[in-house]
Amino acid sequence: MKRVAVCAAITPGYFVFGNNDQGRADDIRSAITNFRNSVCLEWAGELELAGKRIAITHGHSDKDVRRLLN
Repeated sequence: MKRVAVCAAITPGYFVFGNNDQGRADDIRSAITNFRNSVCLEWAGELELAGKRIAITHGHSDKDVRRLLN
C-alpha cells in the first residue's frame, strides 16, 4: 500500500485494486484519496480521454472484464 500512496503523490492518475488487495481495499482507497488528481476506480472502471473510452481493470475478474468490454 505504501508504494501505491507514493505513486499517487508523485504521478496523479487512476488506480484499480488487484487480486492481492482483498482485505486492504479500504486502506488503499484512503491513501489514494488523500492526493489531488488521483482517482481510485475500485476493482474496475472506465474514463474518457481525448474522446476515447478507456477501461481499466487488473484483469483477474472475468466479470469486470466482460462488463467493461460492452
